[in-house]
Amino acid sequence: MIQFLIANPIITAFIWAVLYIFDYTVTLWFARIYRQSLKKHFSYEGGVEMNPMFEEDIAGLRRFSPRFLILLSLMTLVLILFGNLDPAYGSFEFLVGASLLMWVFIDLRHIRNLYFYQHVKNRPESVEGHITQSYWFNQRLLAYDAFTYSAVYGLAWLAGGQQFFLGGTFVCLLLALRHFFLANRKPKVDIILAS
Repeated sequence: MIQFLIANPIITAFIWAVLYIFDYTVTLWFARIYRQSLKKHFSYEGGVEMNPMFEEDIAGLRRFSPRFLILLSLMTLVLILFGNLDPAYGSFEFLVGASLLMWVFIDLRHIRNLYFYQHVKNRPESVEGHITQSYWFNQRLLAYDAFTYSAVYGLAWLAGGQQFFLGGTFVCLLLALRHFFLANRKPKVDIILAS
């Protein structure tokens, strides 16, 4: 499968784009769900978006984000161009692993959140009271999760020696460090998303 992705940069770019679009779409959907029902039990300082680049877009429930479209276009082009220029070398395999495995990690967290919401919706008695989570705490949890995925990808790299998993290890480690340090910033969005 990895060799197929390396040999077909257009398909790889398409898969990456689907994962990236899924992230934005599900985050937007979760922000709506939060406002409709989850805010009864949970408050998230800074909102549900953990990436500062998109926290205002998600808090505003913007379906159209110019930043999102620019990044989507640029990364899709990078994957296609780099894949056609350097398909036989490990650097493209590393890039494919970094770009796909990071979004696998992020999208799996979204799926977990939706699974959690479904249980709360179907069994409202399963949650009582109100929990307020600080921005610091949420960012540190995300950093921990990213570090864990980095370790898993690192073990896969050690076991098989494929640059694909080294790319995933590297990018998830960077993501873990980024969110570890983001925990100390003040979010742009107010403590609790209104209405």
